[in-house]
Amino acid sequence: DGFNVKQKMPAVAATPAPPYRPASTLPHKPKRDVRSVLRAYVRTHEHLICGTDEAERRVQSELARIWKARDERDEAQQPSLRTIPRLHLRKPLASTPEQASVYAAVGKMACTRVREQIASLVLDAAELEDIWSLLKENLSPPISLADERINYDDFTQVAAQIPPGAASAFFCATSFLKFPLDEYGRLSILHFYQWVRCKNAILRTRVELSWYDSKGDGTLTERELEMWVSDVLPQLPSLANMQKEFLPFYKVTAVRKFFFFLDPRRRGRVPIRDVLASPILHELLELRRDDLSPDDLANNWFALDHAEVLYQDYLDLDNDQNGLLSVAELSRFRDGGLTLPFVQRIFQEVHTYRVQGQNEIDYKSYLDFVLAMTPCYKGSPEAIGYFFRLLDLRRVGKLSAFEVSFFFRAVVEKIAQEGEDAGCTVADVTGEIFDMVKPAHPLYITLHDLVNCKVGDTVVGILTDMHSFWQYERREQYNGHDEGEGDQQK
Repeated sequence: DGFNVKQKMPAVAATPAPPYRPASTLPHKPKRDVRSVLRAYVRTHEHLICGTDEAERRVQSELARIWKARDERDEAQQPSLRTIPRLHLRKPLASTPEQASVYAAVGKMACTRVREQIASLVLDAAELEDIWSLLKENLSPPISLADERINYDDFTQVAAQIPPGAASAFFCATSFLKFPLDEYGRLSILHFYQWVRCKNAILRTRVELSWYDSKGDGTLTERELEMWVSDVLPQLPSLANMQKEFLPFYKVTAVRKFFFFLDPRRRGRVPIRDVLASPILHELLELRRDDLSPDDLANNWFALDHAEVLYQDYLDLDNDQNGLLSVAELSRFRDGGLTLPFVQRIFQEVHTYRVQGQNEIDYKSYLDFVLAMTPCYKGSPEAIGYFFRLLDLRRVGKLSAFEVSFFFRAVVEKIAQEGEDAGCTVADVTGEIFDMVKPAHPLYITLHDLVNCKVGDTVVGILTDMHSFWQYERREQYNGHDEGEGDQQK
């Protein structure tokens, strides 16, 4: 009959469709967190349980195997790694929420281990006294009570009598060679002991700061640093009389100095290493002493009197008492010598709040401004960088004759409003400023030029403040007056 397209197919029993069930009623495996997974693994592998040292050895052996396999795989893909090592490892990205949870838990455990390892190196008062006694007992000849010294052989004898952790941290060969040696190859035990105490204090502070590092990346946010300052205040006798209502403002005052100098790029985090190495930390912790003189406190940014004066000055400028400063209010800073274009530039570059149709700055921005304007900080690279951003109208990293003329013209107008004559032209001062800075390129000044010329603070004062310009213009009169007073005293 020919080819029949409609072939008969074997009969197949129809399978009934499963009844519809909402997703919420479907059975599902209960989710287990990392801890429950690890506990279940331990229960099924109890034969592998061992002591702490053996467990550490196994962990290091397994990690070495994993790293070796990874290196071999990377070298197969990129042969250049056999001769040029990889300088940066990317942080692995989690593909699932469970994997992200594992990464976070492992990272937290790693930070805790590092913190505990550093804490184990910190010496208490009794251990420090023992080290001093051992140093005096192992003096190297010729012995002089006026200058007690020790050579490397006796130095190692002391190291053998203290805990291994302290020996590796303080009594290694590198530590010995940090100090000048005499003709007998000996160092001063007094100088070495003082170094041990300083390093021990830094280690203790590092452990304290690391407890506030929520991300575990070795940095602190402004909020985290404020929490540390709040906890360290009871250890500072000079701040014992602080009123409870002033505490929030004091914490802001203290933390702003750390961030102004250690976070010039305004990333919102400061590295703990930079905090430990900064003299700012030493200035704050110096308040632990109860024998500070009034002169010492007067020159300390963290002193209670200084912080109260800063806040009172802020309140005096705030005419409408709304807690913020407007352009007109900040223009009254230090007898109103600042020019209006310069003050307006501050409000264009820093974080502001919109109040009744105008921008206003808060206490934090005011403290940054005060730090930059303080004479002892005005010549620092951080302060010069702060001012450079304000003077750089076009945000191109260069100050041409246009920017210099623009800002100094405002100074001349400010002097004219006071009924005086500047006695110079804008073009003359512009050329003089370029001669003072001596920029690498004759047509513009860069931040590098302004920092390296060593007169950057003077240049900024000439361009922004009428009083600073008069001080520079009449410097010969001031110098002659000082010399005359010196002659009379003689």
